[in-house]
Amino acid sequence: MKLLVSDYDGTYNSDLGFPSTRAVNKSIDCFRKDGNVFVIATGRNFKSIKSEVIKYGIKYDYLICSNGSCIFDKDDNLIYSRTYDYDVCLKALDILTKHDLIKKIYMLDAYGNETIDINKVCEIYTIINPFYFDKIKKLKKELEFLNVFKFLHIMTLTEKNDKKCAIDKLISDSHFDIDFENIYSIGNGSNDRTMIESYNGYKMILSERQLADTKAKRVLSVPSLVRKISGGK
Repeated sequence: MKLLVSDYDGTYNSDLGFPSTRAVNKSIDCFRKDGNVFVIATGRNFKSIKSEVIKYGIKYDYLICSNGSCIFDKDDNLIYSRTYDYDVCLKALDILTKHDLIKKIYMLDAYGNETIDINKVCEIYTIINPFYFDKIKKLKKELEFLNVFKFLHIMTLTEKNDKKCAIDKLISDSHFDIDFENIYSIGNGSNDRTMIESYNGYKMILSERQLADTKAKRVLSVPSLVRKISGGK
């Protein structure tokens, strides 16, 4: 048995524009039919990645969402979530509301739904002015006690956790009979770093510069990696 963990944006759904999502799906379907386990690990919250899964007909065994804060099984049952510490959440909100580059702030639960219950918050999702470069840099410095990821006009914040920790949790709790050398990971972004450095990691040809110094091998696509780890099938 093998376990493959793939990032979604820029990896499963490649920035190259090929192979098509249909071709990637076919590759993963064959991988799973051979008795292997496939996991999508994404910075997206559950609601966001689920819309992509439905749109493109993607099959999986587990979803790791919000950069490791939540894990769902193939039937969308929540099997793990890390919510904010109450005081940490209040501290983050206090910092965010003092910065004029923040346009909107949403507190999201494990399912990606907006909540006002701080005890259920897994992710703080913000809309920012992306052109205030100096202010963004200052804000990130103030929020170093959290995981902060920015993409264009969106900035998400979660408790100190990552995809690698979620994979550790999944393997431990699921009691997979999988040797370490049969666990593989692939990604293209800074939030994939710990994952690909820990589990037979591969990085996409088009990867963020933050991965330039990693020892992970480059690969063209998810199907390319599947063929490689499946003995050329």
